Amino acid sequence: MTSFDANSEYMAKLASTPLLKLSFENAAFRRRIFNKTKSTDISNLLDLFALTDHQLEGLLEFEDACCILDLKERFEANPEDTAASLMAVDSHSSASNSTCFRLHSDNEASGDKAQVNLNARSHQSDMLKIAADGHHVVFPNFKGNTDLRCLEQRAARELDYLSSSFDNVMVYQAFDAFNSDFDTITVSFGSLFQTYCRSPRRALDAIDCYFGTIFLIYVAYSASKYFDGENLWGNFFDAIGISEGNSQSYFKHLFLRKLENRGLPVYGEEEETQRYLCTALLHGGLSEWSWTDLWENSIMPLVRDRGGYSLSGLLPSGLSGREILAKINQPNGRYSAKERTRKTIEKADAGYIGAVLEDAFRVANQVRSSCKSAKKSMFLSAYDLPDAAMRALRLYLTGQAGRQQADKGRKANNQSVGSSLKKERELAYLPMAQIQLDLMGGKLLLVWNKQRFPLSFANRRVDYYVNGKCLETLHFEYRPNYVLLDRVEIPLEPQDIFEVEIRLMERLGDGDDWEEMSSTSQVFSQQKPGCFEFVIGADGQCRLRGDRERISKRKNIAYLVRDGLYIKPVLGMTEIDPPNSFTSIGGFHIQAFQVEPSASGELIEESSYKTIESWQERYLVKINKKGVIGRTKEGLDAYGYNPLDYDGDCSLPSITVTALDGDLALRDLDVFCNCDGVKVSIGRFSQWSDCYSEEASIVVSFAKTVLPFLHIRNCELSIFQKSVSYNSTIAKYQFAVLPIRGFKLSRVYRENMTFLADYEFQAAENLEVVNDDLSSAAEVLGDALYITKALLEDEHVRLTFISPQDNKTTEVELQGAALRIEVPQKIDSIATQHPINLSDVLSAGYGGCSFSIEALSARRGSRAMLVLLGQRPVFFKELNSKGPSSFNLHSHADFFRMNGIDKAGDDRLTFTLYFGEDYASSNELSYGDMDLFRLQRGFGFSSWRVVLKQDGTHVLRFNGKALFPLVFEFIRVGKASLSYSSFCEKGANEVLIPALVIRLYERRRLIRVKVMPFLKRSRLGSASPLEDFAVIADM
Repeated sequence: MTSFDANSEYMAKLASTPLLKLSFENAAFRRRIFNKTKSTDISNLLDLFALTDHQLEGLLEFEDACCILDLKERFEANPEDTAASLMAVDSHSSASNSTCFRLHSDNEASGDKAQVNLNARSHQSDMLKIAADGHHVVFPNFKGNTDLRCLEQRAARELDYLSSSFDNVMVYQAFDAFNSDFDTITVSFGSLFQTYCRSPRRALDAIDCYFGTIFLIYVAYSASKYFDGENLWGNFFDAIGISEGNSQSYFKHLFLRKLENRGLPVYGEEEETQRYLCTALLHGGLSEWSWTDLWENSIMPLVRDRGGYSLSGLLPSGLSGREILAKINQPNGRYSAKERTRKTIEKADAGYIGAVLEDAFRVANQVRSSCKSAKKSMFLSAYDLPDAAMRALRLYLTGQAGRQQADKGRKANNQSVGSSLKKERELAYLPMAQIQLDLMGGKLLLVWNKQRFPLSFANRRVDYYVNGKCLETLHFEYRPNYVLLDRVEIPLEPQDIFEVEIRLMERLGDGDDWEEMSSTSQVFSQQKPGCFEFVIGADGQCRLRGDRERISKRKNIAYLVRDGLYIKPVLGMTEIDPPNSFTSIGGFHIQAFQVEPSASGELIEESSYKTIESWQERYLVKINKKGVIGRTKEGLDAYGYNPLDYDGDCSLPSITVTALDGDLALRDLDVFCNCDGVKVSIGRFSQWSDCYSEEASIVVSFAKTVLPFLHIRNCELSIFQKSVSYNSTIAKYQFAVLPIRGFKLSRVYRENMTFLADYEFQAAENLEVVNDDLSSAAEVLGDALYITKALLEDEHVRLTFISPQDNKTTEVELQGAALRIEVPQKIDSIATQHPINLSDVLSAGYGGCSFSIEALSARRGSRAMLVLLGQRPVFFKELNSKGPSSFNLHSHADFFRMNGIDKAGDDRLTFTLYFGEDYASSNELSYGDMDLFRLQRGFGFSSWRVVLKQDGTHVLRFNGKALFPLVFEFIRVGKASLSYSSFCEKGANEVLIPALVIRLYERRRLIRVKVMPFLKRSRLGSASPLEDFAVIADM
């Protein structure tokens, strides 16, 4: 307790004044306290304060004890003032002199307003607040109140930040920040409702005053779990013990009121019957039940049926989130969801739901890609999907969705996070990383929040790669019933692009060898050349602005601009001083502006005052560069000529401009295209997003445009406003077109220990091709095939194209595979002598069987590697990011095990490289196969027979030679089972049969032969029979 002067006037009076004569609460309250203490040694308030919390709760009623404990805290903080107030005149005195302490209000009416008039310090205290109906509510004392107080502050900061950064905020967007706290939140609120089980309204009043923001997160998260397709609130209220109708109504009303107070979206009053349900589900990111329906009936079937699958996980051409939504909402359609799910989402904001469905489509593409791999874990990026969506995906992938939906009475909080997963195929996911600008410390940070995983991840770690370098390694931390991956903050140096890859690693055996189980990647690029944009939140925190993020209200934006460039505001941009900001970070400087929704600006080069980029915030521009095959000497993107059957080109770029008013934008925008000095008319059309919104996309495409030349050195495409005279340019793009068709990788092979690749294309007209790397030139007639060879690790194939008829020359660097494959030396040496077998793999150990596949540069298009052991996939990974990857042959030693002695045979280790699109083959991926090694499964033979030798002994003679030492165990099958063993040397074609076994065999007893390799499991171990590789067959 805080020290005080016991001899002061007020302290002396307090020690001598009976409880009934003090001025706190009301007379009834003081009388209850006096009756409880009159049989004890307690004679004054100081004696009561001397008791411990536990003693007070045992002596008084719980709520009375809470009031005394709150008064005790106030006294300890300021003894003199508190004592003076307690000695003030009681409620019978005039209101002007009353400073009576009243820590809670009963419901009875009182005409004396002085009784509830608190001093200013009481009103400002965190321990006493005024509820919505005007009465005072004391801070509740229950198990978990301290946790909820801290979580309330965090929740307020998180939602304030989201509201200042995004336009339409849903509560589930804050879930990532509380991923490891949901158990604490659920238990703490459960304790609150249990404490006030006889008066739930008092618990709700406490929530209203003290825990309103964390309450939003609690309800939204619980809604995503408790809804079973028919019932939400009944399941929810049963779990927390609220049965009284008025309290249930007030609970739902409180949730909506807290949302409205924060300006978060709610369903309109015209939807009163479904208002509370749909609002709760929407803010919870829909329910687990709804997402199971969407995965099973809509998203996954749509991914399977759509053509033009892309390894990079992009949406198929021409398919937007709103189009996915339209397919889902179509009654009785191929991809329609169940009626309850459709009703929940049909009146939500189409832009918001569309963006969520686009993320779901990308996750589904990841699942489709990961299914090609033999890895036992599937590690996904969740993008911005809510946790309910990923939990439902886990159920869907493990085949438990139907059983979960059939169990309508289940309680969602009884489900274990990882118990539903099949052990052979685990699903793990991480939310998207964030890049944040720390203005206080002058740092650029890559951030992941805490994440929970099942206990099966305990012996694993996560490696964080940025631009091909491992910058952080984090091991999982044990917790009761789960493991925790802690928050990660990685400092970055500003660069043009950040390629982020997260790898889930597992320890191999007891050593220091680790194997990659799965991975997921993410790319952050500059929104404008030489410039990153960060949205400054209400708390000063700066997050990277999203690629398709619109500004619909005034925001503060911090631009991280490369030195030598600067932002020039044109309209609606007011320069501000960045709060507590460093002026420069790693060759970049910071400019901050207050930006209006209609703002426009320019990026200027300081030395020449040349405009590098201009933009207008009311328009969102996206350039589809999927068909890029290289880069010209002048720095322009290079495309091939791949005409469609009805003229036009399917590989040239398209530009999509999204505006708030599609019709106005269509009439006000004009397009200018110049191809080597010749003006070309480009097709354009407007796509309305939906019937409820005026927002539309204006698409400028070459798909139906006939170009004046097949060889274009510089095609300049500009989109501008006709009604604006200054800074009217909306988008500008320059590129080149090469007179070639179907550039692709056609073969991967190995010569003299060096990996090579063949690339080919078809000439669209007569031309001359000069290979700069080989110093060779060739004349290629129209439609003729040209093949060039390069190292597999070459990033570029340098060619010069000369068109004699147009007298045009273009020097270009076509994109190469840029992959380096490293083969373990010992395995490579053995493979030159004989096919790889089980003995070779086991003797080499983990370290001697590791293959490395390193991407030497990033790739904008598709690039992936598939490795097969026979028909078994052992490695599959998209290699769009720079950095090394690996797989270990030792981990797949069981491939060499046979199911029977007659199952032996030869196989091959095959590498398949997918690289780019083959436009001549219906947009399929181009690929090249390479058989690297021969493999031999089994022991070197596939049959045997019993042979009598001249010396009278019997042997098992093989139809081949033993590849390595073997142990033969002869087992008599029957009641009195016996076993005898013989040893077979490497290279032998027979093994001795013990005499006793022959006697039994001649008596027609059933004899089984168990053959086991006699090998070392690792280079450090000793040889022994390996029973897990044994084969049993009849003699």
